[in-house]
Amino acid sequence: MSGTVNIAEACADPGLFGEWLGDLESWAAWMAILKGAFGLAMTRSERRTFHKLTERRPLKRQARELWVAAGRRSGKSAICALIAVFY
Repeated sequence: MSGTVNIAEACADPGLFGEWLGDLESWAAWMAILKGAFGLAMTRSERRTFHKLTERRPLKRQARELWVAAGRRSGKSAICALIAVFY
C-alpha cells in the first residue's frame, strides 16, 4: 500500500492490525460499523449489516461521534483500542 490507508485497509493489512485481528470474517459486523461510521465504501452485505444494526444508512463522511450499545465479549474494548491506535 502507498499513501494514507483508511481504517478498513489497516484492519486487513497484516503489517498493521490484520495480524492482531486475524480472520476478518469474525469481525464482519464491526467492519460494517467502522466503514459506515468512517464514511467508507461498503459492499451490499456490509450496508445491510450496518442498517440492521443501526437502523440508519451508512454515512457519506466520517462521523464526529460513535455510540455503540453492545453486550459483554462483543469486542468493544478491542475496537476502541484499534480506533485510538489508528489515530
